[in-house]
Amino acid sequence: MKVKRIIAVSLTMILILLGAAACSNHKLQRSIDNFGELIEFQYSFGGYNEGYWYYKIYEKDGKTYLLGEGGNGVELEGKSEVPGHVLDDIASIIKEYNIAEWDGFREDAGADVLDGYSFEIDAVYENGRIEAGGYEMYPPNYDAGHEALYSYLDELSKEAGLN
Repeated sequence: MKVKRIIAVSLTMILILLGAAACSNHKLQRSIDNFGELIEFQYSFGGYNEGYWYYKIYEKDGKTYLLGEGGNGVELEGKSEVPGHVLDDIASIIKEYNIAEWDGFREDAGADVLDGYSFEIDAVYENGRIEAGGYEMYPPNYDAGHEALYSYLDELSKEAGLN
């Protein structure tokens, strides 16, 4: 009898956990769909040894701008007007690569790591925001999301004459 009760409690706990995970993922997807338009985007990454990149895309007076800054050997500098669809393109990448799942990620490898790699993202929507960052620590699916963002932003900055 005791074994049956343990099994029943265990199965109940598993079902509760699975249900919570499913609801959490559905809630996240539903909320990103309800965030509205992306109105500003900032993304930075890199480290002391391999250089660092900073991108900001924003709208001002009905125009869309790209600001780029680089350091430690990265040739990226300036501000340029870019096509209005750029923020929509970034929003599509965020959705396609589940970058919204990064929201709230804040992890740091600690003081034992010097000259490591870090990243910061801040995507501001009409009705929501995605903020995350890490130092030698990364959220799930970081590599694919980072590669998609970096590829797009690098090409955009070349077209805009920033590098």
